[in-house]
Amino acid sequence: MVTALEDDIDSLIAQVSMPTEFVIPGANRASAALDLARTVVRRAERLLVSAPIEGSLVARYLNRLSDLLWATARWVEGDEHLLARAAPRRARRTASAPTESAGADQTDG
Repeated sequence: MVTALEDDIDSLIAQVSMPTEFVIPGANRASAALDLARTVVRRAERLLVSAPIEGSLVARYLNRLSDLLWATARWVEGDEHLLARAAPRRARRTASAPTESAGADQTDG
């Protein structure tokens, strides 16, 4: 099963130019769902590492499965990856800056 996952990963990588920079998940709905699934698989992998099962190949399988999900998400995106360096940055709110609603409902009285 691990070999089959590796073959699938290789097939996807051959079809699409994989990004070499950090990708922001969720360029579209399908890739977002795949990225979320990968998060769940990675969580299971971390749990398994914290309590390993002797002689089990589950950790290797989960590792390859998460890589397959990543490659599939990038394949679904095609060449439209949302790279971190290209993403617009949000303005940071400082602690001293008032919010829009601050004082709006206060009356003198």
